[in-house]
Amino acid sequence: MARRKNTPVDSRITEMLSRLGKLLSNPGAEQFGEALAVIGEGVGASCALFTLSAEGARLLAAHPRSGLAADRLAPALASSDQLSEPRLLSEGELLPDRKLAASSRTQLLWPLDLGDSGRAVLVVESEQLSLPSLAAAAQLLRIALKLHAALQENSVREAQLQDLESQQELMGHIVDALPVGLYVVDKNYNIVAWNRKRETGTQGVAREDAIGKSVFEVLYRQPSARLKGELEEVFENDEIRHYEVESTASGEPRFYRLTKVPMHLAGTNAVTHVITVGEDVTEQKRISERISHAEKLASLGQMAAGVMHEINNPLATIAASAEALSETCEPHSEEAEFISMIDTEVDRCKRIARDLLAFSRPPPSEKGPVDVQETVEETLTLLRHHDRFKKLTVQREYVYDLPLIWANSERLIQVFVALALNALDAMEDDGELRVRSEVLDDGKMIGISFIDTGCGIPASDLNQIFEPFYTSKPPGKGTGLGLSICYGIIAEHGGRIEVDSTIGVGSNFRIVLPADIPTETTPTGAPGESKTGGQELA
Repeated sequence: MARRKNTPVDSRITEMLSRLGKLLSNPGAEQFGEALAVIGEGVGASCALFTLSAEGARLLAAHPRSGLAADRLAPALASSDQLSEPRLLSEGELLPDRKLAASSRTQLLWPLDLGDSGRAVLVVESEQLSLPSLAAAAQLLRIALKLHAALQENSVREAQLQDLESQQELMGHIVDALPVGLYVVDKNYNIVAWNRKRETGTQGVAREDAIGKSVFEVLYRQPSARLKGELEEVFENDEIRHYEVESTASGEPRFYRLTKVPMHLAGTNAVTHVITVGEDVTEQKRISERISHAEKLASLGQMAAGVMHEINNPLATIAASAEALSETCEPHSEEAEFISMIDTEVDRCKRIARDLLAFSRPPPSEKGPVDVQETVEETLTLLRHHDRFKKLTVQREYVYDLPLIWANSERLIQVFVALALNALDAMEDDGELRVRSEVLDDGKMIGISFIDTGCGIPASDLNQIFEPFYTSKPPGKGTGLGLSICYGIIAEHGGRIEVDSTIGVGSNFRIVLPADIPTETTPTGAPGESKTGGQELA
C-alpha cells in the first residue's frame, strides 16, 4: 500500500491565515487594508483589492498605500470579463501599463465571485519569479467581502427602515395635530386609524379601545344602518361624500360636517379604505346664521322705514281731523269718546312708527368711556321703584376690574331695561334674575348677561325673536319691537346679543361688547376675579 506523502506547511502562511481570520471577522474598509498588509508582508509582495461593477473597477484597498499605479490597472480589470480562474502572469507576459509596480516580475490575478453582491479581484505582484499558493487567503477575502456587502446592504436597509419609521411617526404627529376628528376603516368595517382629536372630542374614545374594533361597535351612538350605508356608498362609487349631522351628546345641540374620502392602497384599483373626517361647525353655523339674520333685519328695517314715512302723513291728517271734530262735540258724549279712542290709537301708531324708524336707522349717539357695571346698577336702581319688581330677587355676579367700554350709557340703559322687563314677563313677576358680568377673549370683549328662571323660549322661535313685530306676548301686551331695537343699539356699538334658552328652566340673554381698555386703571381686586353679591330683594 502506498503511503500518503505529507506536504510541509510554511509556518509564515499559517501565521498569515491566522491573522487574516481575526482581521476579517468584522470586515470594513480599514480591515481590508490591514489584511492586504498581512498578505503583502507574508509573501513579500504588493497587493490590491478591486471591486467590479457595471460602472467599472474600484480600488477598495492596497498595500503599500502609496507608490502603486492602481489607477492604470483598473481599466484593464474592468474589461476582463473572461477572468474566471486565477491567473499567474510572468515577467514576459506583463505589460508596463498593467502593473501595480514597475519592478514587479510576477502578477497573480485572483477573481472572487461574490454571488449577488458582484465580483472582486485580488491582485498580488512580486519582484520574485514565483508566488506561494494564496487560495486560502483568497477564500477568506471572498467570504469577508460577501459579509461586508451583506453588512452594507443591511445598513442601507436599516437606514431606509429608520427613515420610513420617521416618516410614519411624522405622519402620525401630523394626523394627531389636525383640529378635526379622523378615523379610517377597512373593507371589513374595522377601524385601522384613530387620531388624537377622536380621543379628546365630544364623544372621545381612547385609541387602544378603537383600533381593530368594528366601527359600529365603537360609534354605537350612530345608527348602524345609516353609517354602513354611507361607507358602502364610498366603497362602491369611489367618490368623496359630505354629510352634516346634529348631535346632542354633550347636552347641547352641536353640528358636525363629515367628509368620507375613498383611499386606495398602492397597486390596487378598488377602494380599500375609507377616511372619515369630522369637523365641528357649530360656531361657523351660528356665525353664518347671525350674518344671515343681520342681513334680514337690515332689509326689514329699510322696508319699515319706507312704509313708516308713508304712514306718518295720513296719521297726521287723522290726528288733525280728530282734533277738529272734538271741538264740535259735547264733552262726555259718545262722539267725544270715539274721538278720544281715535287719538289714543293714532298716538300708538306714531309710537310704533318712531320705534321702527329707530330700529331701521338708529340715530348716532355720543360715546365715551363707560363702566358698564355702573350702568347696570343705574338700570337696577331705576327698576327698583317699579311695582312689578317688588317680588323679584336680583342676584349680582360681577367681576373686579371690568374693562371700560366705548359706548353711550343712556342707550345701554334702554337695552338693559328692555331685557330686564322681558325677564320679568317670562317669570310672571316672581322669580330670580341673575345679572352677570365677564371678561371675554382675553380682555378684548366684555359680556353682560340677564339670566331669568322663566318659562323659556322654544328653540324654533330663537331665530325670530329679533325680527320686528315678532312677540310671544298676548295681544295688546307688546309691539314686538323691543328686542329689535335692542339688537340695533347693540349692533351700532359693534356688539351682538346671544340667547340661550331652555323650556321650563329659563333664558340667558348675553350682550357682548368690544372693550376699550384705558391706559390707567385703579384695580379694586384681582382682574377677572368674581365678586358675587348676596341675594337682594329689589
